[in-house]
Amino acid sequence: MKKLLSFILVFGMTFSLTACGSKTDSGKTAASAPTQGNNTVTESSTQEPTEEPREDTKIEIQADSLDALEEMVNKDVDNTVEALTKSYEKLKTELNTYNKYKANTKKVKAFYDEVLLSQQKLTIKLREYALAYAKMILTSGDDMYDKMDDLYDVIYDKAGDKVYKKIYDGILEDMYDDFYDGILDDAYDNAKYSEWSDLRSDEYKWWSHTRSDIYDDWSDFRSEVYDFWDDTKSDIWDSDIAKATENLNDFVKDIEKCIP
Repeated sequence: MKKLLSFILVFGMTFSLTACGSKTDSGKTAASAPTQGNNTVTESSTQEPTEEPREDTKIEIQADSLDALEEMVNKDVDNTVEALTKSYEKLKTELNTYNKYKANTKKVKAFYDEVLLSQQKLTIKLREYALAYAKMILTSGDDMYDKMDDLYDVIYDKAGDKVYKKIYDGILEDMYDDFYDGILDDAYDNAKYSEWSDLRSDEYKWWSHTRSDIYDDWSDFRSEVYDFWDDTKSDIWDSDIAKATENLNDFVKDIEKCIP
């Protein structure tokens, strides 16, 4: 039975979520490889790290294989989406008329806040999973260059795509259709204009601001994971495991900047 890999991520620093750095997102490109020479990455050709990956952490991620990590990632993404979907369906059922909406605008605003906070927590956790992937791969010392593509495929590509489609392009679009372009639009002929106009303006403002924040959070997450993956894979290609380990510790600091 494989030895259980357990490492603990403690984030002692406290920062605003808006402190996460924004970088230009990129498509998938393999780390640049030399065009000459026989540069094969093998266990015997790698350097010993000059520093150890940070262990002074708080969040526990335990897995005995990359496949197990993938299951954990999928479960966290699915659980977040399902919880938000369930909450929204309940809200939509409760506020199914103009008068009910008008009497419960605080619930609508609170749900927009819930959507944003839930995604922010998820994208932080996905960064931590990317860190777990890289550490497990570097610890194994086996076929590291190719295995790094698991991090890209599971975190950046599949999880990132699902978060975008289910939240930004899913729940938020449903809210626009059901409230702004649904209940409120339908009430135009029967509601007092000034009241109707204020409600619809507020709804659009909440939706627009949340949508913008959701996109920024998603874009920052993808950019940071991509850069971490690309830099670490390049270091592995160069047989510079010491620098790859430094990347892990630097990425911990990047994650800390995102913690609320």
